[in-house]
Amino acid sequence: MVFMIIILLIVIGAFMGMVYLLEKQISLDKYHPATILIAISLIGSIFAAPLLFYKFQIPTEPKYWTIGIISMLVYGVGSLFEFKAYKSVDASTLSLIGKLNIVIAAIIGIILFKDTYGLSGYIGLMLIIIGSVVVLYEKKAFYMSKGVSFVILMAIGFAVATVLDKIVLEGFSPFTYVFINNFGIGILFLLIYPQARKELWDLVKSYYKLVIPCALLTIVSWAGFLYVLQNYQISYAYTIYEGTSLIAVVVFGIIFLRERLKLWQKLLGLLILLVGIILLNGIH
Repeated sequence: MVFMIIILLIVIGAFMGMVYLLEKQISLDKYHPATILIAISLIGSIFAAPLLFYKFQIPTEPKYWTIGIISMLVYGVGSLFEFKAYKSVDASTLSLIGKLNIVIAAIIGIILFKDTYGLSGYIGLMLIIIGSVVVLYEKKAFYMSKGVSFVILMAIGFAVATVLDKIVLEGFSPFTYVFINNFGIGILFLLIYPQARKELWDLVKSYYKLVIPCALLTIVSWAGFLYVLQNYQISYAYTIYEGTSLIAVVVFGIIFLRERLKLWQKLLGLLILLVGIILLNGIH
C-alpha cells in the first residue's frame, strides 16, 4: 500500500511538472494572461465536476465563501503574473524561484497562526531561499529582471492563497473545492476581464492540444494529492509531491525546451531546494 502511494505521488508530481512546461508554451503567444487563466480554469472545472459526487460538502457559513472568493482572486492574480513571467523566464527558472511561496506561506503561518518549526525546519526554510535565488546569481551579484519580479509576485499570490485555502477547507470538502476553485476563478476573471471572451475560443481552438492536457493534468495532480493526504502523513506526501514536481519541471525543461542557460546553477538550486523541502517537512 505504501509503495503504491509513493508511486502515485511521483506520478502526480511529475504531472504538475509537465503543467509548467505546457503553460510556458501557451504563454509564448499573443493571448492575454487572463484569457489563458480563464481557459485552463473553466476546462479544469469540467474535468473536476465528477469530484462533486465524492464526499460532497459545502459550508453554510458565509465567511468560508467570502474567504474562498478572496483566495480565488489572489491566486488568479498570482497566475496572471506567472503567465507574464513565462514570456521572458524559463519554466525551470520560474519553478525554482517560485518555491519562495513555501517560505512566504510559512512566514504568514508563523505570524497569523503561531506556527512553529524545529531547528531543521528553519534550516530548511533558509535552504529553500538559497536554492530559489541561486539561479539569479550573475557576475558576483544577484540580477533581477522584470520577468523575475513577476515570478516573485506570483509566489506571493500563491502563498497568500495557500494560507486562505487552509481556512476555506475547514468548511469545504477538499474534492468539492477543487471544482469550486477552478470554476470560480474562471467565472470571476471572465467578469473582471470581459475582453477575454473575444480571445477565449480562438485560444482553445488554436492550442487545444496544450490547453486541455494542461487543465486535465492540473486537476488529476491536485485531486490525487488531496486523496493521498487522507491516507498518508502530510510531511512525507508533500515532500515527495513537491520534490518530484520540481525535478520534473527542471529536467523536462532542460531536455525538451532546451532551457540550458545557467544549467549548473539550476541543478545546484534544485539540489539545495530538495534538501530544504526535506528538512522543512521533517523527513529524516
